[in-house]
Amino acid sequence: MNIQLVKLLGEESSGLFFHFISLVNVLGVVCVFGMNTLFLKRFSRKGDNFNKYILISLIIITVNVSILSVVFIALKVDNDFYEKYLLIMVVCFSLVSLVSSALQGAERPLLSFFIFDGGVQLLLLIYIFIIGIGNVTEVAVTQIAIMLIFSIIGMGVLFFLIRGYNLNDRRKPKIIEVYKEAFPIFITQSLNQFIVQSGVLFVGFYLAFKEVAVFAMLYKFSLLFSHAYVTLNRLVYPKIAKFNIFKDKAMVQKMLDNSNSIIYVITFLKCVGFYFVYPYIIDFLGEGFSGYGYIMVILIIAQLTKVFFGPSTVLLQMIDKDLVARNISFISFAICVLLNVTLIPNFGLVGAAVSVVFSFLASGLLSSIFIYKYYKIKTFKFIGTK
Repeated sequence: MNIQLVKLLGEESSGLFFHFISLVNVLGVVCVFGMNTLFLKRFSRKGDNFNKYILISLIIITVNVSILSVVFIALKVDNDFYEKYLLIMVVCFSLVSLVSSALQGAERPLLSFFIFDGGVQLLLLIYIFIIGIGNVTEVAVTQIAIMLIFSIIGMGVLFFLIRGYNLNDRRKPKIIEVYKEAFPIFITQSLNQFIVQSGVLFVGFYLAFKEVAVFAMLYKFSLLFSHAYVTLNRLVYPKIAKFNIFKDKAMVQKMLDNSNSIIYVITFLKCVGFYFVYPYIIDFLGEGFSGYGYIMVILIIAQLTKVFFGPSTVLLQMIDKDLVARNISFISFAICVLLNVTLIPNFGLVGAAVSVVFSFLASGLLSSIFIYKYYKIKTFKFIGTK
């Protein structure tokens, strides 16, 4: 779909859209305020007050969007496209993220993936092929409509799934208590999302939208190498959230070992395939990408780094070590910003790609070390292997 967008809109307009979406992702995570991960944990541990959490989450999103609106108006953003569509896209992202995480916690990973990512991309692609696309505004409006529809459908499915849960099992949480519980998750997710989107955001700041389009496309292609990691861990996260990390350590370790073995094999096969089809991929992407193959390789290394360390960062959140995850995210964020502002002005897209690699490396390594040191759980197979 992204390749088709570049061909239809051109590198400049598609670069604007990719930069716009990266900003939406960061601000969307800010507005969700960690409630999506809280949803995942609460829904996987059946018996919490889901109805109360849903109401509180909607209140929190409303408050955060209102604050964001005031800031947005005060900044007087001089871009008509951003001014018209940024806030509504952020709201749509927030709703879809919440519904998707709740469905993941209810152990409906495929439905969760379809609503949050796969389905939106698929319908937008079908729309582009059947109806066509005129400009970047039409792409934004279409995606907004699809996300709204999906969030409504997902919420309906969610309420259907939780009918058998005990919705009044515990005392009803107060909104300030939920805020306190969600705050470290919010910090962690905001910093991590910024790290993920940092390449596109910093390239847009230092370079032109044409370079944004190139970097965004190469980064999106590199995500194919962590697709198995993302998909299989959607199954793992809600199951780990149910366990007591001390009593069920062996079960957690076995689950991680099994999922990592599958992920490693799939990823290795992709790497072998990539070695043989690399020239054809560059030709497929088009002439504008012919000189950037080495950047694609660096970004793939970044994804392989994430795959290698396993779900260490999210695992910290699933076992309620949110403050540790937050502190590690601060370190990774500092490394990310420092490398981007130092390398991009001097080395361009190469600097952005290298920054992604070391940011992922810091996050995965520190999280894995903490988990192994305090719980003797190996998030990847080579730590402590006899």
